[in-house]
Amino acid sequence: MGPLVVSDITEDRVRLSWQPPEDDGGSRLTSYLIEKSEARRPRWLRVARVTPEDLTAEVSDLIENTDYYFRVIAENKMGLSSPLETQKPVRPVSPYCEWTG
Repeated sequence: MGPLVVSDITEDRVRLSWQPPEDDGGSRLTSYLIEKSEARRPRWLRVARVTPEDLTAEVSDLIENTDYYFRVIAENKMGLSSPLETQKPVRPVSPYCEWTG
């Protein structure tokens, strides 16, 4: 599974996309779990569960100018995969604002 790509960033949402795992461990995938964590509070919160056919998810209700990490976990009847995580924090900002970093 990988890489985890973040796109379509706005002030309150992002789009995540990924590739399916190369090996399902002998059991078909049942879903992908999507989680987020504020960078300053390292606590993962589940924000969505999507079907195994979906390789994208929109995460909304984010707070503008707050850094987040995201991860995706594949699930099947055998259990959960290791998470696929963003390596750097993602900051939702308005696409109409000039960002000075």
